[in-house]
Amino acid sequence: MHPSQQVRFKISIITDLNSSRSSTIQAPRKKEEVSGFHTPEALSTCENANYMLKEIKKRTTLNLGDYKRHDVSNLDDIHDKSISLSLTQPEIINPDTSETCDKPQNIRYNPTCQDARALFNEGLLHIFGFHHEEAAKCFLLCLRIAPDCVLAHAMVALCYSPNYNFRGQAYYDSTNYFDLAPPYSQQNSLTDPDGFGPFPSQQMAEYHTRLAVEKTNRLKGTCGEISDVEQMLVTALRIRTCRPGVDPSIADEVIGRPYANEMRKVYEKYPNDPEVAFMFSDSLMVLNAWQLYEFPTGRPLTPDVKEIEKVLQTSLDKHPEHVGLCHLYVHLSEMYCDPGRALAACEPLRNQIPDSGHLIHMATHIDVLVGDYEGVVRWNIAAIEADKRAMEAVSDTAGRSAFYFGYIVHNFHMLVYGAILGGMQAIGMQYSKELNTYLDEEFFVTFPDLALYLESYSALEIHGETYQSLLPQILFWPNLTHSPTR
Repeated sequence: MHPSQQVRFKISIITDLNSSRSSTIQAPRKKEEVSGFHTPEALSTCENANYMLKEIKKRTTLNLGDYKRHDVSNLDDIHDKSISLSLTQPEIINPDTSETCDKPQNIRYNPTCQDARALFNEGLLHIFGFHHEEAAKCFLLCLRIAPDCVLAHAMVALCYSPNYNFRGQAYYDSTNYFDLAPPYSQQNSLTDPDGFGPFPSQQMAEYHTRLAVEKTNRLKGTCGEISDVEQMLVTALRIRTCRPGVDPSIADEVIGRPYANEMRKVYEKYPNDPEVAFMFSDSLMVLNAWQLYEFPTGRPLTPDVKEIEKVLQTSLDKHPEHVGLCHLYVHLSEMYCDPGRALAACEPLRNQIPDSGHLIHMATHIDVLVGDYEGVVRWNIAAIEADKRAMEAVSDTAGRSAFYFGYIVHNFHMLVYGAILGGMQAIGMQYSKELNTYLDEEFFVTFPDLALYLESYSALEIHGETYQSLLPQILFWPNLTHSPTR
């Protein structure tokens, strides 16, 4: 979150020598009683307060725009004035040090709705940008402040579930951590304070939809009752995640298709909700990933494709700058015979989220197909710079060992490809060499499983050198001489 934004993280660490109130999560109260945020017990220690400050401070350097979902149950309102009124003479603990407190038992981390909302917003925007690992971390941090935000649990499950670029057998074969027992990680443990666990993981996805269902039922009849649309989203995601360890060969049939069918019900009831439209379209696209249209006729390969088209185009008419919908529409249209139909959807991707490298990059999936090679180079440079900022700010989810790293090096791949096609050899060589500082021999020795996916990128420097050495001869080949009849 950039300093220029209106919404800020506001973290207070206070010393309250006189308070004897417990900060544990309380049971839901009846509607006539006051509702509010309840700080998890572990946050009453100095170590956890410092941990939260560090984790949140890391994210304040990223500019992800100002988009927010309008209504999220148990997130936007604090009615418990007794917490906020006790914020007197705060003692700020330096988040950059491991400084301890003289009386850690008297240090309380006091959350605010702005903190929880900002974390939720960031998580949602990271989902739109396919930075699912960082999105999950944002939602988990949000839950430490607002444990009854059921939609945050559902979004964690979505992050751990299949997506357009990692689905089907590849996903289900590699994400079954069957040896883990619930709750998989202790969310309040100082050794794993955010409850992150292995990523992605079928078991973690199941765990969080189970918590979402349990909390939804527990909150019925209270002032924290979950909205209808959120209950429907939880029901749909529970269908998708309730069978960890499912046979990969039948996963789409017994999980993927029923999930999409349930999401259709949500969309039919809430067609104006952009996140519902995003999740419904995504559910169908995951079932048909990269198998959308016949080339070059543009004939849809499955009946799902026409439904995806209708949902995305209708929703973009209502929400033309929704980057999640724009992202999916680019993926849809890049497989179509007229990819230029998505050019309007590219503009929000370039301009709305300055520090989401993958969203900036996604516009170049269309640029390269319509012959705008200068745009391919220009906007992938912007994407690379954005992702460098993310690598510095949240290295645990954007570093070389993170799932998102594959998206980072793809920026270089697309840039070099556009530079070769556009005759920009010098800049292509510059970035191919920089790419190989990431994809060096040490990287593949450390992460041998990634060679199958990323090793070909390390050959881009050779491709560029080959093309550069042959270009003068190619340009003067007789059959390339300009002719008005050609």
